[in-house]
Amino acid sequence: MHSLLPILLCSFLLATAANADNPFYTGCPNNTNYTRGSAFQANLNALLASLPSAAAASAGFATNTTGTAPDQAYGLAQCRADVNASDCRACLDGSTRDMARVCPGQKSAMLIYDACQLRHSNASFFGAVDASVVVWQPNAQNATQQEQFTTRLGALMGSVTERAAYASPRRFAVGSAAVTPFVNVYGMAQCTRDLAGDDCNRCLVGAVSFIPTCCDGRQGARIVYPSCSIRFEVYPFYDAQAADAAMSPAPAPGAGSVNGSDQSGLGESALLVAIPVAVALLQVAVFLFLRKRNRQPHKHVQVASNVHEDEEDMTSSEYLLYDLSTLRAATDNFSEENKLGEGGFGPVYKGTLQDGQEIAVKRLSATSQQGQVEMKNEVVLLAKLQHRNLVWTHWSRGSVQPLLEGCPDEGLRAQEMLRCIHVALLCVQEDPLDRPSMASVVVMLNSRSITLPAPGAPAYAVPRRGTTVRSAARQGLVDAAASREQSVNGASFSDMEPR
Repeated sequence: MHSLLPILLCSFLLATAANADNPFYTGCPNNTNYTRGSAFQANLNALLASLPSAAAASAGFATNTTGTAPDQAYGLAQCRADVNASDCRACLDGSTRDMARVCPGQKSAMLIYDACQLRHSNASFFGAVDASVVVWQPNAQNATQQEQFTTRLGALMGSVTERAAYASPRRFAVGSAAVTPFVNVYGMAQCTRDLAGDDCNRCLVGAVSFIPTCCDGRQGARIVYPSCSIRFEVYPFYDAQAADAAMSPAPAPGAGSVNGSDQSGLGESALLVAIPVAVALLQVAVFLFLRKRNRQPHKHVQVASNVHEDEEDMTSSEYLLYDLSTLRAATDNFSEENKLGEGGFGPVYKGTLQDGQEIAVKRLSATSQQGQVEMKNEVVLLAKLQHRNLVWTHWSRGSVQPLLEGCPDEGLRAQEMLRCIHVALLCVQEDPLDRPSMASVVVMLNSRSITLPAPGAPAYAVPRRGTTVRSAARQGLVDAAASREQSVNGASFSDMEPR
C-alpha cells in the first residue's frame, strides 16, 4: 500500500502538468491557408522562432513582423505578468510547437494558455480590440452568501479592471476583497499590451459584464477574449509578490526598460506626486474660504421665488410674498393628505395655486429652534429642486425632452441617455426585490439586447392629487409587478420610449 503512494502522487502531478500544457483556447479560423514551401511559410517560421526569446527578454511581451507584402507575417507573444522569464519562455516555446500541430497550414491562429498566449496572422491586428469570441470556464462550486459575494466581486473586478487599463504599464492588475471574515475573493484582469488604455478598459468591462450570463453565483471563473481576460477565485491563483512588481510604475530612463516604457514611468511618478499636492492645496483653499466666510456678518435676505441656477444668490432674484389665506387654499388648509414630510423646522406640504402652479410649503412649527435665515435657506433649496426631482413625472407622462436638455455631453445619443435614466429608476424602487443587482446593472448598461422591465413610481415620488404617499407607493409596486413581462425576442432592438 505504501509503495503505491509515490506512484499515485506522480500520476497526479503528471496529469496536472499535462492539463497546464493544454491550451485554454485554440483559434484556427480555417479561412486562409498557406502553401507548403511558400514565402509566407518561411516568414511565419522566422516569426515564431523569434517571438519566445523576444518576449522573455522584454518583460513578457513582444510583437514582430517579418517579410514584405503580400507575404508578410504579424505576430504577438505575451505572458501573464506574474510569470517569471524562464516559465514565460517555456510556455511560449511549447505554444510555437503546438501551433504547427493544432493549426497546420493556417495563416491566422491563436493559442491561449494559463501562463501565455501566442497569435499570428497575415494581416496586422496590433492595437485593435478583438472581442469576436469569448471563452469561459466557471468554477463548479457555487458561492456562499451569494448577494454579498456578488457585491464584493463587482467592486473588486471594477477596481482591477480600472487599474489594469490605466494604472499598470503591463495592462495587468490583481486584487482581493473580504466577503466574510473567513472567505476572500481574488481577482485578476489583463489585456494584451498593444492596446491603449481606453480600448483595454472597454474589453475588460465587456468581460466583467459577461459574468452574470456565464457564471452567476459561481465562486470562480475565467472569461477570455482574444484581447483581454479576467479571472476570479476564492483562493490565491497568482504570484502576489510578482504581481505587485508587475503593477508598479515602469522604471525611470536608464534603468533598462523595454518598448518605450520610460516615459510612461515618468508620467506615473509625476501623477503620484501631483495628486497628493493638489489635494493638499485644495484642502488649504477650502479652509481659508470657510474661515473668511465665518468672519463676515450674517445678512438678512429675501426668499427667492424663482431660482433656476445654482450660482444665483438668494438676493439676486425677484421674490413674491403669499398671504396665509392663499397658502391655506393651496394646501387645502394644510391637510394631512398634502403633507410630504416633516423636518426640524416643521411639516412640509404640497399645494396648487389658483393659476395651476404646484408649490411646496414649509410651515414653521412653534416649537422649532431654527432661525429665520435658516428657514429661508431651506425654502431656497426647495425652489432649486423643482427641476431636479421630476424625473419620474416626465418619464411616466412620456415628456422626456426636459430630461435631456442641458446635458454636458452633446455627443451622447438620446437612446443611451434614456437607457441610463431607465436603469436609474429601477435602482430606486421602494421594494428592494424590484431593484436590480449591481451585476445586473452592469449588464443592462452594456447590452441593448436586454429588455428592461418597466419601472414603478420611486419611493420618493410625489403622489398624484388626492392620494397619500403610501398608497401611491403601493400603486407603483403594483404597476411595476404588472409590467414585468418582457419581450419574447430577447435579441430585438427597439427605440427607447418612457413607459
